[in-house]
Amino acid sequence: MGPCPPLAAQVEPAAAVPADLQAAVEQYLAEREDAAAATLLTTLLLRPDAHASAVAAALAAAPAALAARMDLSVPWCDQIVQAAVFVPPGHTRSAPPLPILLVPGGNDGALAAMHLGNTIRMYFVGLYTPPEFSDEMRDGYLKVLRAGAHLANGDLGRLWIGGFSWAGHSAIDTALHRPGTLCGNIPTGGGPRRQHFRLLRHLEGVATLSFCGAKDDPELLWNLRELARIAPGLKIPAVVTIDPERGHQLPLLGMDGIGAHIERSRPRPLALAREGALLAEVAKVASPYLRIDAIDAARVRIPAQVQVGAKASPDEQRRAILRSMEGKVVKLVWRLEEKVGERVLTLTGDGVQQATVFLRGPTFSAGDKVTIRVGSKVVATGPLVAEVRSMLEDARYSGNRTAPALRRVVVTF
Repeated sequence: MGPCPPLAAQVEPAAAVPADLQAAVEQYLAEREDAAAATLLTTLLLRPDAHASAVAAALAAAPAALAARMDLSVPWCDQIVQAAVFVPPGHTRSAPPLPILLVPGGNDGALAAMHLGNTIRMYFVGLYTPPEFSDEMRDGYLKVLRAGAHLANGDLGRLWIGGFSWAGHSAIDTALHRPGTLCGNIPTGGGPRRQHFRLLRHLEGVATLSFCGAKDDPELLWNLRELARIAPGLKIPAVVTIDPERGHQLPLLGMDGIGAHIERSRPRPLALAREGALLAEVAKVASPYLRIDAIDAARVRIPAQVQVGAKASPDEQRRAILRSMEGKVVKLVWRLEEKVGERVLTLTGDGVQQATVFLRGPTFSAGDKVTIRVGSKVVATGPLVAEVRSMLEDARYSGNRTAPALRRVVVTF
């Protein structure tokens, strides 16, 4: 294993990729059934030319020339998710990448109301309704979004998700449970639910544009106003707009400014921060570099009742409930240190029983030395060797073809 300069390429690309190797990689990535894909992977790994640099080049290869509308088919959980991708006029594959927005359940009218301008936009074609607030939903949305970015020269540092009603709830839910991934989320007629507030620190620096009708659900409206109240203290760039004339419907006041806001957004850093903490109330909360796999369930159990004063106002009662849930999380704390010829990642688990480290670019690169510690114990050290299986499996699962995980390291606490 090993570290690299922050912007170094993770694997030295091959000069040229054999056409049949490229075809084999594309067939594996496009296979609908996961079991069939596993068989294709076994065959692919037996090829003498399927070495890390050639596979990296095959994964990063640009698809067809851009068109105003491009149709995308993404295999996910033994089904094909279809999406329409709309490319702004004049955008080319050689131009700087553009921000990209996925609106699950969206349509031409919803996208038009946002005045998106110079933003790549996407919505699902046909019905795709994964289980709400599930890992299947979160990772499925992100895979489609990354696949759209690869197809249309989108910016992986400016990924956005929006949505109306339950899709609005899911937009902010995805941002909270997949921190370090989204530049922004846009819930319309939706927003954080009560259980989401304990993860709000994951929205630091993540643009959160919320739009709701004043005649919509009172609990939702209270949650949105509470988000607006506490966002500055949490360094969340949140804008909450309440339309006084509307209920649970579109369009909503202020939505016509969404496009300009997205275009002004700065790309989210793709490198792992020098230090931070991943919070979780369930297993599988993940960033691009770290995933919490198993937790102490007792640490996240919500109290059945909360004691409040008899004279407490409704606002005080709600805030007392949120405070009672606030500490019901586990934490995975990391520190990344640069040493002479070595990059050291130190992990500390608080209520975390197991986690996975994903060694990917731009933070980690093949050939340099990386050390992973759990507290003071070294669990892995040495030059980072790119594992082709890991790269291909990660690209198929995540949709990240430009920086797939070179290696995965499971750690226990």
